[in-house]
Amino acid sequence: AGGGGERVLVLVDPEVGRENPAELKAQKLARGLARGVIDRDLKPNSEERKRIMALLRTPPNRALHTDEKALLWRFRFSLQQETRALTKFLQCVDWSDAGEARQAAELMAGWATIDTADALELLSPAFKAEEVRGHAVGALATKDDDELQSYLLQLVQALRYERADSSRLSRFLIDRALANAHFAIMLHWYLFTEFEDPAFGPRASTIHGALMQALLVQQEQVYAAAMQKWQQQQQQQHGQVSSQPPSNKAGVLEAIKRQTELLSQLQYAIKELKGQRYKAARATARLQEMVAEAGPCGELTVLRVPLPLDPVIMLNGIVPSECACFKSAQLPLRLHFKVDPAPWTSKVWHLSLDSESGQAAAPRPSLEVVAGLPSRTGVVVAGDTVRCCLIYKKGDDLRQDQFILQMVGLMDRLLKRESLDLRLTPYKVLPTSGDDGLVELVPSTPLSRVLAEHRTVHRFLLAQPGAADASGPFGLRSDVVETFVRSCAGYCVATYILGVGDRHLDNLMLCPDGRLFHIDFGYILGSDPKPFPPPMKICKEMVEAMGGQDSPYYGQFRMYACEAYNILRKSSDLILSLFHLMAGASIEAIRGDPEKAVLKLQEKFRLDLDDEAAVQWMQTLLNE
Repeated sequence: AGGGGERVLVLVDPEVGRENPAELKAQKLARGLARGVIDRDLKPNSEERKRIMALLRTPPNRALHTDEKALLWRFRFSLQQETRALTKFLQCVDWSDAGEARQAAELMAGWATIDTADALELLSPAFKAEEVRGHAVGALATKDDDELQSYLLQLVQALRYERADSSRLSRFLIDRALANAHFAIMLHWYLFTEFEDPAFGPRASTIHGALMQALLVQQEQVYAAAMQKWQQQQQQQHGQVSSQPPSNKAGVLEAIKRQTELLSQLQYAIKELKGQRYKAARATARLQEMVAEAGPCGELTVLRVPLPLDPVIMLNGIVPSECACFKSAQLPLRLHFKVDPAPWTSKVWHLSLDSESGQAAAPRPSLEVVAGLPSRTGVVVAGDTVRCCLIYKKGDDLRQDQFILQMVGLMDRLLKRESLDLRLTPYKVLPTSGDDGLVELVPSTPLSRVLAEHRTVHRFLLAQPGAADASGPFGLRSDVVETFVRSCAGYCVATYILGVGDRHLDNLMLCPDGRLFHIDFGYILGSDPKPFPPPMKICKEMVEAMGGQDSPYYGQFRMYACEAYNILRKSSDLILSLFHLMAGASIEAIRGDPEKAVLKLQEKFRLDLDDEAAVQWMQTLLNE
């Protein structure tokens, strides 16, 4: 190089990262000699036992070294009662060796029952053997529908890694869908949103077609049986008609059709509003005209359809006067629907979606209606009426938000399982394509507006009906302050683990009951438009609302954060496995470099620390 500089030559070693062939040969010879009965009686000594236990504690995404594989293989028989050991043992197997694969399959069949986290790990791209993936499906078959729906997003992504379109996993998901309407609807939408994916789209479309065909066959069978029963009843009553014949517009397929119609109407409305370049106020007026009974989308006023976000909630027509457009470039629609008094349950999914005998269900008190529904924040009582509030967005890819909120919901359940309720608000998001979808609307106010209009969080909360208490902290009811403190702690830990970035006062929301929650998850896993963002997402306004850093409420906040962190660390394998299954999903923060994404997440758990050291680590982060 000129100027006296030195030139650096970069040489690529093609053998870096490959297994040492000499070591592989030695390993093969050792396994060949060790396939006799001698291995069945081998027990690890104390030192070997320690090494094995350390290996079982390693994260699911960590690759095993040759000597570690040899250790696990040698004591494979004695490890069969160790539930956690199966996923590690299966990494040691050479599935191209027929004898070794056969022995591994026999061992796997007699292994101790694995938990959900291990079953999900076995469905990751790291395990390709059909025997292994089938074993994982067998373990998941023992779980109930509610638990499976919690991971359905990842189970659909796991279909990417199957060898064929028709696999044990795809058949398992379709079978569950035939037995549960809500499961069927969510599976439909999760597959439908993948149609545009160049790699996975064709398979998703094929499996979706198999699902629709299976539902059609079942619908015809149910209709034929219902018609036969009705005809028998007519014969017994000598032709006197005492009831309407059964409808062939049965539950699931008709529900999906109506949900598709709902989305089509909303797409039509937002296309016109954007095309006319209306401001928010004019757009709101035009939207109300369009969804009114005489408007081009008037059928929405009488459309009776299970809510796509949560099919147990039956929508019973839109309320035009309560709809509006948000002030935003994408012009999201705020939609209010009436809620049917009778929730749509999976036990009666085969019945017509229309009310019995064509008559409306008897009215019930609003509070009774809400009590019969899941605890959804999007269902609100306004006087004597019940409304379901949701947002329709067109022009945004909601899949990353959906995934992060699924993780927040999972964390909420894990914490509650340990009797720690941090009042999280994992609102629901359902993408219906790569650029549109529905969002559950939580009645709340951005923290920026709270401070602009009320100056402090306390004044905002004091303005809420029933929140004031002269004898309570800061003049508020103690449960309101407690809710605020708990929710701040929960979201600090959740956003830290998930590496959520771009936090500001516009995407921090405050509810009238004191719950604080986050929205908009465009930056995750440490990415942030701002340089050197703080690791913990807590602003001075939040600390001030707790009474400052020296207040007992801030002390409670720190205590809750530390306790939550250690609880979630215990379930790190489950969370890491769920992330690993999203390796091929249309989420750029993960898809670009899945291995790096999982490593970033893993680092946040500090699995090298015990619980006491982890508390000190969390305290240090909060001090920063």
